[in-house]
Amino acid sequence: MQTRIVSWNINSDRRVEKFAKPDNMSEAVYKDYVCTANAFPDFAVAERFPMIATALNFFCKDKQVSLFALQEVENSILPTLIAHLKSIGMEVIIDKYNPSEMAFNFVFAYDPKLYQVKEQKLLYLTKTGEPPKTTGTNEEILVHNLGSLYGRSFQKITLKNLDTSEEFVLANAHLDMSNHHKILATKSMCDYLLDVKVLCLIVGDMNQCDFDVNEPKLFEKQVKTFQENGYHWDGESLYTNKPNCTFVTLPYDTKRFWNKDVDGAAYEKIKQSGDFKAAREFFVNKIIEKKISLCTTTLDGVYSKNYKTNDQKIKPTSCKAMLFMSGKRVKPMPSTEEINQLAIDSFKNQECQFASDHLPVFACMTDDAKLNAFLSEGGENCALRC
Repeated sequence: MQTRIVSWNINSDRRVEKFAKPDNMSEAVYKDYVCTANAFPDFAVAERFPMIATALNFFCKDKQVSLFALQEVENSILPTLIAHLKSIGMEVIIDKYNPSEMAFNFVFAYDPKLYQVKEQKLLYLTKTGEPPKTTGTNEEILVHNLGSLYGRSFQKITLKNLDTSEEFVLANAHLDMSNHHKILATKSMCDYLLDVKVLCLIVGDMNQCDFDVNEPKLFEKQVKTFQENGYHWDGESLYTNKPNCTFVTLPYDTKRFWNKDVDGAAYEKIKQSGDFKAAREFFVNKIIEKKISLCTTTLDGVYSKNYKTNDQKIKPTSCKAMLFMSGKRVKPMPSTEEINQLAIDSFKNQECQFASDHLPVFACMTDDAKLNAFLSEGGENCALRC
């Protein structure tokens, strides 16, 4: 029996949700959230959920996926997602990123007919291993939270394969965006998993891009840190195959490419005016004007350590034929340029085309003989298609 896993950041980001201002959020930040929510209402996770459900159904029923590691699940969508996963035969384990009421959730789902959970832990990526700080000065928070203002963690799940009686560990992670945090958190994860002697898989949204440069570039230092700790970078194929991305940038993520003073001031005026159509057009025009590529980086990772034999392989497929647009699977996978145009048209028309800004990553754990049979199911390009 092959172990088939999907790792997916479904992105229920609150910037496209309308919600009351929490007490601990400044008025300026709240206005930015509300402005984006009104400019792109169709991108709210409640609107996208039918597409998410279509994708989950496809993987479970058509690809016999028995393990789902999901990230960035917001509280408002959690009950709907749990109910859907249970409807397709999955048991669910939920953990919050940190103790804050505003924190996202990890959702791990597994087929209880195939696997038994032997142990489950939430491990905090902090200086002491204690829960992340959510109060205090920024300096105090950043030092304790390993460079993250909001605090990060990861799920460590020890599973027993009921068919083979073998155990393995799967870590479901979502690291923060700063390069400083990613290096410290990666080292911390490796330290936590140092004593694992069985096969160990790390999957999730690693924010595997370099935030020190204004271009979508793989963060090689993070990859090297995993490799120095004995992990094989199975996700290399996700970066090297075309389109070399697992991420389609949503409009507000393009702000990091703007001129902070000039573009930021112009956007601030639009925000204050409450002209949400103008806000949407402003984002689109900046993408076109600055020629911002919306889909040329890999944020998601797959790493493995402690293979049982030399023949064991973890094969993640790239995103070919795994794009779920307007509720249907697109096949063959569009080119990078085509995806870029789809995204721009989506922003222009205020109609979300994508189930998430992340494309789901499919990984197959098998040995060489089974892998060859798996690849032959769909011809020579099957490794790129799932």
